[in-house]
Amino acid sequence: MFSCRRAANPPSIGLSAATIAGAIARVGPTFGAATKITSIVFDDRGGRITIEDPARKGQAQTFDLSEDGAIRSAITFQLDSSGARFGVPDLAPLDEKMIAKLEAEAMERLGGQRQVYLESVSIGAHPFEPQAGAQAIEVRVRNIAQDSVQANYAWIVFDFNGRVVDYVTF
Repeated sequence: MFSCRRAANPPSIGLSAATIAGAIARVGPTFGAATKITSIVFDDRGGRITIEDPARKGQAQTFDLSEDGAIRSAITFQLDSSGARFGVPDLAPLDEKMIAKLEAEAMERLGGQRQVYLESVSIGAHPFEPQAGAQAIEVRVRNIAQDSVQANYAWIVFDFNGRVVDYVTF
């Protein structure tokens, strides 16, 4: 089904729509079409997916995503493993065009007249927006170039059809 490798520093996956869409397209071939997914998260440090791992009797397991596959993470992100699950077929609408549209809308709506920077794209149940179920996409932005304690954040939550569920501004 998938190879489980360990590496100290997996090659990073960026936040471009093409890179995210490419990683999403590899989820089925890497983990299997019947895989139950709890979350997929991309940020400037890379990407990770948390699934119900059949090799661990369905327990949540996080994998770091890289350009050439997935590497079992040393830790499982508990916040990423809570909430509703979705399946590989549910990812079908999340192609490069859709991801680019969602990122652009978030940057425009949340940035307004100020410069904002893409912080992360998270796919899966949202802790503050349960009405989207497992099919929520949060695009988060920050007001300064580097993530730090001085940064302020805003986000918008979409459903898998690209409709806005809710948003929080600066």
